[in-house]
Amino acid sequence: MAAVTMKPAISETLPVSTIDWTSLIPLIGEANRGLSDYNGMLRHLPNAQMLLAPLTVQEAVLSSRIEGTLATMSEVLRFEAGETPVREARRQDIEETLNYRKAMEFAVASLERKPFHLNLLLALHRILLDSVRGQNKAPGHFRRIQNYIGERMGGSSPFASLLPNHSCFHKLSTTGRSTTMPKRKTLLCNWRWSMLSLSFCILF
Repeated sequence: MAAVTMKPAISETLPVSTIDWTSLIPLIGEANRGLSDYNGMLRHLPNAQMLLAPLTVQEAVLSSRIEGTLATMSEVLRFEAGETPVREARRQDIEETLNYRKAMEFAVASLERKPFHLNLLLALHRILLDSVRGQNKAPGHFRRIQNYIGERMGGSSPFASLLPNHSCFHKLSTTGRSTTMPKRKTLLCNWRWSMLSLSFCILF
């Protein structure tokens, strides 16, 4: 059997420094204007959460599809209204989607108090796996086993290991006191990208 060459997968240091911000200035300006209009609309509503709730559900539905969760927005809303799904698998999909929304809301509230840090990442992972498929896979802990791509046993499957001591982790503290991560608005705008990137070092 031929020897397998193992090359660790090294995440890019956060925040990303290779983005051409100059080319994005027109889009950023347009987005800021849209957010300002939206914020003004929310200020005049008796209960702004009424308008925000459907958007957070939609974000949870779309982002959960990365992990193969197939619940639709209408199914999630009907479930919250008391309707029981016919298929057990679909109920599990809906609960995973709702956990994603809980994690997102928890992250927003946490980032109001302190910058992003590793303890927050682990807390989000714990929320995502609460009482759903994968709840027995060490929720709230970094992975402690080899990450691999391909067949588990035999063959010449290439491995993709993450280096915990790489500098990309040095930017993140466990308390948020010395972190150099971007501020809250940047983190929220890159929520999906951050969760997908950082999930490589968590056991799912």
